[in-house]
Amino acid sequence: MLQQSKEAMLSVQQEELRKRVMALIKQSEDAIDKASLNSPIENNQDLLLTDLRQLAMIPGGFGTRDIRKRVWPLLLGFSRQKLDEFFALHRIKPQVPGYARIAHVDDAQLHRDVDRSLNPNMWHDAQLLKSRRKRRKSLFSLLHAIMCIGKVEKLDLHYYQGLHDVAAVFQLTMGVHLATPLLSRACSTFFREPMRANFDTVLVIFQVLYPLIKTQDIELYNHITASGVDPYFALPWVITWFAHHLKTFDQVCRLYDILLCSHPMFSLYLSASLVLHHRKRILECDCDYAEMHTVLSKLADSMPIEDIVDILFHSFLMIIPKADELMQLIPPDELLAMSRLSNGDTIPPSSYTTYPYKHQKLLGVKDDPRKSMTMWTRKRKVNLLVASVVIAAITSTVYLELF
Repeated sequence: MLQQSKEAMLSVQQEELRKRVMALIKQSEDAIDKASLNSPIENNQDLLLTDLRQLAMIPGGFGTRDIRKRVWPLLLGFSRQKLDEFFALHRIKPQVPGYARIAHVDDAQLHRDVDRSLNPNMWHDAQLLKSRRKRRKSLFSLLHAIMCIGKVEKLDLHYYQGLHDVAAVFQLTMGVHLATPLLSRACSTFFREPMRANFDTVLVIFQVLYPLIKTQDIELYNHITASGVDPYFALPWVITWFAHHLKTFDQVCRLYDILLCSHPMFSLYLSASLVLHHRKRILECDCDYAEMHTVLSKLADSMPIEDIVDILFHSFLMIIPKADELMQLIPPDELLAMSRLSNGDTIPPSSYTTYPYKHQKLLGVKDDPRKSMTMWTRKRKVNLLVASVVIAAITSTVYLELF
């Protein structure tokens, strides 16, 4: 009887969540269809991306692959109509790899990295990894198509090691066909800087990391900087959105939920929050370059699933609300203003400092991100609070059942 009651309650909660998400999906698709990347809707007060981001902030994020297959395209500016237009433009058909008959200069490197990807110790909860040979072949096809699309659109994209991890997330969540336009858009926006000819514009943005930590913990900041370790230990986290380090696919997808609807610098706020979260461990480390670098670079590796799967999402997933709070406290524009390069110059503009992207404007984000994140009506806040309670209840019920 108790089990039946729990199942009935969970069914009702899931239906309420589904209705809320479906309503936002419908509104988002309508907004995208009525606008274009070059002429987004003006004075759109709906702030749909803000609503979706609040749902993504809830423990568990969007929760299931089916919902993500509907939401992630919207977060990257694709309604069903826009997806069809993309496929038609690039002559991509379902079950047929895009640009399969065209060679790309990076193909040899793609093959080497793909052959080393999707290993047994990677994302042990991803059931889709069972057919590894087939998945690797599909992953190569996806990456090859992205590089060719970049060439066709004259984006001058260059493959970098780590992109295959990002591509695998989209591949396993969306399938290769749907992943193609999404990854293409992500590579021209969120991952644009590492896809340039060199990493110069990537490395400079890391000069904001230590100033951000300093605003919250001077002792920790002094201890780290005294060791001489540069902030580049967080480079793999940022250029893969932690996909190479987290041990479960569920964690990775949950993190992508929030990153896809955030400021492009949010991965740096996550990195800072992760360091702050481990202050005790870091302060106990000797002020030695080699030892400090080892400790810092492995912070995201040392969180096995057993430490974070509980109803409070204690450990890594607790980093997400901490990072969000930190971004509200020290917004990107203020962080950039207080940060300097080694020669004293300010941080130069890049895709990391660009917000909102054109596709984000389609969902109501304004040029002033603080206004976009705070201009809510009381009704909207109440609705999102209800959704938060619903998802939290679902999460609690599921994880209690696990134990």
